[in-house]
Amino acid sequence: MDFERQFGGLRFLVGPAGEKQEFKLGIEWHEPRPKPGDKDDPERTMVPIGWGWNEYEQLFMNERGEVVSSFDTISMKSSSIVRYIEQLAIGLTPRWKPPSFTVVLRPALGERLARALALRCVEEASDEYKAWWRGHGLFLQQVLFPASWQAGHTTIQARSIDDAVRAIEMAGALEPGLMVEVGSNPLKMTRPTKSRRAHAPSIDAWASVPGARRYPYANESPHMKGAVWMLKKRGTHIIEQYRVYEDEDGEQELLAWDTFKASGGTSRDMEG
Repeated sequence: MDFERQFGGLRFLVGPAGEKQEFKLGIEWHEPRPKPGDKDDPERTMVPIGWGWNEYEQLFMNERGEVVSSFDTISMKSSSIVRYIEQLAIGLTPRWKPPSFTVVLRPALGERLARALALRCVEEASDEYKAWWRGHGLFLQQVLFPASWQAGHTTIQARSIDDAVRAIEMAGALEPGLMVEVGSNPLKMTRPTKSRRAHAPSIDAWASVPGARRYPYANESPHMKGAVWMLKKRGTHIIEQYRVYEDEDGEQELLAWDTFKASGGTSRDMEG
């Protein structure tokens, strides 16, 4: 088999220093077993070809030569083993030195946003299941495999806070119902005093600031609400993010208040 001759026994590490993840390829594992009562699924007739992510991600190859990533069920596909390795390399390798920023946008905008930002497709890491674009201080990723939970959002890696804001503003122009989540590297975690937590600003505290833009906070959980504010002070951008938990009765509790500046982010844990 071509795969075993070319890749059997290959071990490699991918990721930033201190967080590298190991992957191993080779045909020597048991094929996935369907649960009792499962319908016939052609994807269950696959060859096991390896593992990764601390042996948590099991890898299989189907009859079309596609690589299937599986935890308890099929979670992702790549059109070939070469594409799979390329996607690992681009997905787990940091694009820029800190400070850098990550933006998650819902709903998924993918190609529309890449085109509006004049980003170029990364052909070697893109296929019908996952696509990447880059340029102008931005890397954009869109999962196209509909069975993956990641297909519902678009992820952006930004070189600077100004690049992150530019991408968010363009996405907002394309999608009136845009929801946003922001992260950064570095991110300083703090626990304010009880008094400081009691006097935390409300999620609409920036509504009266000229030019402030508000977006709903994006999260998979229906109980997570909040707001993301984009502000400009003294020529530089600041992003304020409020993460709120809402219970079944509509009662809300501020879980975290995050501030992102050019130098990185600070997250304040506001829970009791």
